[in-house]
Amino acid sequence: MARFGRNHLPHRATLSRFLADIDVPCRDALRQVFQNDLITHGCSGDQMGGFLDCHGHHLLVFAVDGTRQAARQRAWAASTDLPVAHRRLDAVCAPGYMGRKRGEVLRTRTTILHAHTQAWLGTFSDPGNGDDATELESACRIIADYLTAKHLQPSQALIRLDGLYGTTSSLARMQPFKLGFLTRGRDYHLLDHPTVQARMQQPYDLIVTNPETQIQREVFDVGVIVDWLTERPEVVIPYRVIRTRRVAPADRASITVGKLRSNHVYELFLSSHVASSRSAATILELYQQRGAFEQVLRDEDGEQDPDRWCSHMPCGQEFWQILS
Repeated sequence: MARFGRNHLPHRATLSRFLADIDVPCRDALRQVFQNDLITHGCSGDQMGGFLDCHGHHLLVFAVDGTRQAARQRAWAASTDLPVAHRRLDAVCAPGYMGRKRGEVLRTRTTILHAHTQAWLGTFSDPGNGDDATELESACRIIADYLTAKHLQPSQALIRLDGLYGTTSSLARMQPFKLGFLTRGRDYHLLDHPTVQARMQQPYDLIVTNPETQIQREVFDVGVIVDWLTERPEVVIPYRVIRTRRVAPADRASITVGKLRSNHVYELFLSSHVASSRSAATILELYQQRGAFEQVLRDEDGEQDPDRWCSHMPCGQEFWQILS
């Protein structure tokens, strides 16, 4: 980076030759160097930002989310007189969910952002859709170590997750770390839970309007549910359930998030913070601040594109993304 200049990088083929020699110990050593530097020389005390809940407890927001980088693949010629063809990105990419990306294969990068200081605490990448369970555990471990080094309690963290992690298995993996969380739920069988059904028979608590889409949602604060996992009674994960309801649009194909029932779309939001510490409106507002996370990613890409393909080896590609 110092040799080439951050804004005058060499061709990716040149970088690829450098990064081909990166192995797992080298990649992990670079990650550990940056984590130690962030703990030693990073923000501390009042510089870490945060906010106070209704009880006066200091909370820090961390965003854990994945981004996808797709790769286009050309059609190759197949003939008996030609050598066996292979893809240069076979080791770093795999088929998976593309979303709005265009391509045939992709690589997923999961990042950890301290929302108040916009400091990156870690990044992990894997071919295809990645291993979200393992990456979530790694992210929780990094956040827990970061809080311990800053002399803070795990309960002072509020990790914002998207719907990918709003499942039983994800919440169970987070439980040993005792970190606070906020996520969109994907276990829509909760809609039929007796406690949820009883709450829906009562008036809604408030109406919230999305500032970007102007969509209005009726908010029902269900409260804490413990017996939500009837098939696995040994797993006890108490969390607060917030259910929203909005009128379904005329174009049903445009519904990409939520559960459509009759003429309404229902959504679930799960949090470890009870109503006495955070109101339902604040919980939804914190979740919808995903735009802040995307803004930091855009600023990062404007300075230097860390997702561009510059190595055909997994360790080399991830080394480049950590360095970026």
